[in-house]
This record gives sequence, structure tokens and C-alpha cells, in this order.
Amino acid sequence: MLSRLNDNLFALSKVIFDHILGNKTIKFSQISTIQNGYAFKSKEYITDKQLMILRTKNINDNHLFSKNDVIYISNNLFSNYKKFLFNTFDTVLVMVGASIGKTGFITSNMMPALQNQNMWRFRPLISGMPGLLVYQYVNYINEHVKGSATGSARSFYRKKVFNDFNVPYIEHKNYAIFIALQKEINRINVENDILRNIKKSLLNYFF
Repeated sequence: MLSRLNDNLFALSKVIFDHILGNKTIKFSQISTIQNGYAFKSKEYITDKQLMILRTKNINDNHLFSKNDVIYISNNLFSNYKKFLFNTFDTVLVMVGASIGKTGFITSNMMPALQNQNMWRFRPLISGMPGLLVYQYVNYINEHVKGSATGSARSFYRKKVFNDFNVPYIEHKNYAIFIALQKEINRINVENDILRNIKKSLLNYFF
């Protein structure tokens, strides 16, 4: 039930995004940063649940991240990799391989976590711009550049294609609705996580 509500909220944000698009354009590089991930070494993995590393396989079909099959490294390594620390409401795009073009959205229950390889992380450059709006921009570009991926062994996107893409400019007055929607998406996903943990605990206790 809660998962379906989040699906509807993402869909609603897309409808609103499409509705308010204007004729004035701006380069995407003026809206958002694009950061590569890092190829963490398996020798650093630990079994204790300390600092999560989110991989492309952790992106669910609903574009939110799951803790199933996450890997961990020691909290002591944080200073080495703090550049790759996610923020709540960051957007992720798989930019290479079989799942190229898949997008993800970071909610607070997935924090703290680090960005693995094979994905880009997007974060607003404009003050006050909600992460959910950047998420919609990334999907907008993704839809327009499908089929432009290059590479003989594995298809991959070039960062320049996204940075140079002209997107419709959305004014600050429209930010409030996206801020409200991302807060609700976050709240629901956090509640979902709590319910999953309760269910798991009860199953382990009784069975």
C-alpha cells in the first residue's frame, strides 16, 4: 500500500514537471553537478553493518534504494571516501552496462551511504532547488538521449551529453510543490523500512 503511494507521488511529480515546462532553456550543467562513483575494493568489505555502499543492484524498480544485498565498509574509512557520501534527495543514474538509464532517488533511511561505481550522482547547484526536481530533469534528459550511448563492449553515457543538454528552465516559485512531494516520498519510504524491519524481527522471533 505505502509503496503504491510512493509510485503515485513520483508519477504526480512527473505530471507537474511536464505541465510547468516553459520555452526558456538552461544548460543542465548550470542546474546540477554530476559526480562519478568509486570502485570500492572487496578487501575493505566487512560483515558489520557500518558504512553502506550502494550499488546499481540496490535500485529497486520503484526507483528507491533497498538495503537488500548492500555491502559495508568500516566507519573508520569515512574520511578516505567522504567525497562519495550521498545526501538525502540525491539522484542516481546508471550510466553503463545492462541497466543503463535506470534512475534512483536517495531517501534518508539509506543514510549514511557511499556511491559505488557505474553510476552518476546528481545534486542541485541552484540554491533551494529540490532534489526531486533534479530527478525529473535527469529523467527528462535520459528520455531524450536514449540510444545515444556509445561503447563496443558495454554501452555507456558520456557526461558531456548531460552537461551540455538544454533543459527547460523552471522558476523558483514552482519549487514548493516538489519540496512537499519529496518530503512525503521520504516519509513513506522511511515508514516502509520500519515496517519491513518489524516484520523481519517477528518472523525471526516466532519462526
